[in-house]
Amino acid sequence: MRLSTLISAFALSAIPALASVVETESLEDESASVPSELYSHAGNATHYGGLNTDFVPDWDIRDLANDVEVEDRDTHELSARAASCFPAIGFTPPQGRAPSIPAYKWWCDRRTEYAFMGFSYDVNSCPSKALMARSFKQMRQQYKARYVRIYGACTSNHAFYDQIVAAAYEAGVGVYGLIWFGFNGPSDKNWEGQLNGLIKTIKTNRYAPYVIRSVAIGSEPLYDGAIQANELVNKIVATRKQISALGVHVSTSEMAYKLAQYVNVLGVTDSVQLNLLPFFSSSASIGNSTSAHQQVIKELDQMKAATRGTKKLLVTQTGWPSNTAVWKPNSRSARADIFNEQKYYDMLDGFCWTFKRYPAGGVGWFAHIWEDNDLPGWGIVKNGIAKIVFRPKTQC
Repeated sequence: MRLSTLISAFALSAIPALASVVETESLEDESASVPSELYSHAGNATHYGGLNTDFVPDWDIRDLANDVEVEDRDTHELSARAASCFPAIGFTPPQGRAPSIPAYKWWCDRRTEYAFMGFSYDVNSCPSKALMARSFKQMRQQYKARYVRIYGACTSNHAFYDQIVAAAYEAGVGVYGLIWFGFNGPSDKNWEGQLNGLIKTIKTNRYAPYVIRSVAIGSEPLYDGAIQANELVNKIVATRKQISALGVHVSTSEMAYKLAQYVNVLGVTDSVQLNLLPFFSSSASIGNSTSAHQQVIKELDQMKAATRGTKKLLVTQTGWPSNTAVWKPNSRSARADIFNEQKYYDMLDGFCWTFKRYPAGGVGWFAHIWEDNDLPGWGIVKNGIAKIVFRPKTQC
């Protein structure tokens, strides 16, 4: 939910593999809790007890310099067909009407989607349809975004996804939807109205099945204590039953160590959606440091192991700030400036071949966030003008 500290809990090195997927009932939370003494809160940040997250026991840390291109015939053939599907680069939806083909024939195969996917986009201010369409078109045309991942919520309008769908369809981008829990604790139930409204949009808006690719119930809801794990399991399962026939995946967007801790939640997700933010590591320094490099791979490998390589891995929230106006780092050595924001995104882009080798077609990632005015320091653009040189690969 909040863009808070993302620290890998390497103490959870023995991650239980998922023997089966929970479909119909809640499970007891059997995983051991992370010791509370490791955490101390300061504002919106969390300090992870000074643990050295550079220590990566027995993880396969890949050397990008030694990456060798591997020809995958199946992936190559899928990619060759991708230009005729949504939201592939070069594909334009018919304007003025909804598609006439079934939704399952409309979408690109998820196995073709990896590398840069798009941007997180803040909707807390309830932006107009015109503003969203203009932003989404710039994402698509200037940066080759295939998707927009919604961040926050227009809490005063539970039908707001109708406007998001209209803007996204006009711009030619798909949507990773999000149900926003807020920061007021479990007593705040606004998210239930949001979820009902989103489900209604998916079922009744004729464009929605051709725009909404996924729904995440919460962004860090377990970390924020906004919902109990068993209740989250039930909500994911219940939501899937209502919209899976339309091809929409259901998940939650969370930190790796929390998903490793609550494997019952991980088990019912259609895909793994991670908030991965090396800037908050206790050993953070520069954007492309060995520590940042290792943390990205370590957390992806945690999730690959925990799911036995059976699920698509997506980094739905990642970035490096150009200032500390919103959140402070947990390392005195962490450098927040334009130069290191550039370094971090260059490092992510350099992972293209590494990400491609992960299960289900590879790892896709979203830059967090689009507009700097919405989350000062974290944006790729400010007033629509690029802060850094940003030309990420969408395939390799």
